[in-house]
Parts: sequence; C-alpha cells; structure tokens
Amino acid sequence: MSASILLTRFPVNQQSNAGLVFKQNMFAAVDVSRFDVLNLELVLQQLSVSATNLTVDILTGWDLSSEDIWYRAGSFGTFTTAPATALLRLTTGFQRLIRWQVTFGSSTGSCEFNIRGTGETY
Repeated sequence: MSASILLTRFPVNQQSNAGLVFKQNMFAAVDVSRFDVLNLELVLQQLSVSATNLTVDILTGWDLSSEDIWYRAGSFGTFTTAPATALLRLTTGFQRLIRWQVTFGSSTGSCEFNIRGTGETY
C-alpha cells in the first residue's frame, strides 16, 4: 500500500549567503513511521545564476526535542542549474520523522523547490 508524502506544501523560496545551511522547521517535519520505503522527488524550479551549487538533503530523527538529534538519511545531490528534478529512494536509514535541508555552495544565491513523494508499506 502507498500514500502521498508532501514535504513542501507550496514551493519553498530560499535565499542565502555562501556556505549557509537552511533546514525545514522541525515542527513541520513529516511523520513517516508507517512506511517501509520512501520515494521522494525534488523539483528545483529556480536557482539564481550567482549560486554556484546547491545541495538538498533529507534529514531524519525520532522526536522534536532537539536540533542535535537529526541525521542525514539521504541526498538529492548537488545542483548547478535549474530547472532540474531528482529522485531519492530510501529503504533504510530513516527514522520516524523527515525534513529537508538546503546548503548553498561557494557564493550567495536563491532557489525555489518542491519535495513530494510516496511512502510504501509491505
């Protein structure tokens, strides 16, 4: 059985200086504890020309008590142009909650993206 997962209900527009990391608010994390497999799709609609690269990761954790207990479950990779799409299939390594993290590379820039997918139960 499968069900939809929406990590971003609307396009996320993020602006940053070089080397900064932005995370989805942990209170907006999605509970995926009922799933055995996650199939996620990133749609990068816009990446400013001044941004040399952008990395989008999926973080996972058990609870909302601290920022320190979140770990990287997977990555969509690094992007240098937009529009672009990427798929991420997680079969292990994710815990009860997931959320996104965006890291800007060596210069300032902005991006706009959506993340959605499906969760599967066996």
